[in-house]
Amino acid sequence: MEILTGNGEILKTGFAGSENNLVKDLYRYGIGPAIDGLFFQSNFGIILSATFSLFAIPEYQVSFTVSLTDTKQLLSAVNVFSELLRDKVIDGIPHIFDKNRFLSLATPALYQKLLATHKNIDATETEKVLEKITLGEWFIGGTIMGKKKIVKARIACMRQAMNGIAQPRFMGTGNNFALKTIMRLFQMKHQLALMEATASLKHLNSGRPTDIIIKSIYWPSQKTNCNLENKEPDNSEAGLKILNILCPMRGADVETLLTILQTIKEKYGLFIATSLNGISFRCLEIVITIFFSKSNETETEKAHQCVNAICSQLAQAGFPQFRSGIETMHLIVDEKTTFWQTVKKLKNLFDSNNIISPGRYNSL
Repeated sequence: MEILTGNGEILKTGFAGSENNLVKDLYRYGIGPAIDGLFFQSNFGIILSATFSLFAIPEYQVSFTVSLTDTKQLLSAVNVFSELLRDKVIDGIPHIFDKNRFLSLATPALYQKLLATHKNIDATETEKVLEKITLGEWFIGGTIMGKKKIVKARIACMRQAMNGIAQPRFMGTGNNFALKTIMRLFQMKHQLALMEATASLKHLNSGRPTDIIIKSIYWPSQKTNCNLENKEPDNSEAGLKILNILCPMRGADVETLLTILQTIKEKYGLFIATSLNGISFRCLEIVITIFFSKSNETETEKAHQCVNAICSQLAQAGFPQFRSGIETMHLIVDEKTTFWQTVKKLKNLFDSNNIISPGRYNSL
């Protein structure tokens, strides 16, 4: 990496500082201490450039989805997916998301799709359609990729592992002509519309981005009272707070976390969506999104209170924040610990005038 520190110095990590070096872009670690980690989730400097590893395009790839009817199935699935990740049966990060997350994502996409053929359809009708065709309270999505024979073997392993819980459905990266034809034959027009409206999501695991997720920012609080194509959420009435929490990838721990979260949801009455992302076979990243209308002062105040309630109560139960906004920094930074005392010294070393992001991940 090449970094501009707060003191105005250019710092290159690893072998990047060597002029004549054939491995500077191939091997992360140089000679001596590895300091590149100091510039992740800190405010010591601005990264000007970095080298990334690219993955080869796989020979074969399938996406999978699993619908879970209740929390009991979810907890069992969490334990199974921990093993699937450990044994490298699945690739990347499996995403487990609740119904609110699914609705916030799928409803605006479906609404726009149906609007093309049903000019008079409104938000309420679209939500009713989606409720009818959505079976489940929790959903899992992910990918398996590699050599075709290996992928098929992994699919068999996954089916066996999920037997007795819920059966996964697999889909290739093509246009799924056969599946669409079956849907038309059985007059599953709404299911087909949903599939076509959210088609771009299955390409995320291939590294192809999509703007469809931006629409989910607006729907819970604004419905159709906004421009769903607006690419600048800051210039809208839609407000959201995103919290990142870590949780062991164990069903029992997930149950504890969700019980605490449910109590807070009921207290504040806001639309809250939750995702559980398997960042390793040991740990889940819990993404909690609180939606509110910025023009509604009561909702806005509730959202801020809800953030503090979730972060503080989950921390007390042993679930720490993974990323933090400025408003919950006081729950993280503890000047009494050697760790944060050392972070303060490093801040003074790289940014003695406290120019970059003051107050973040530091006591300064």
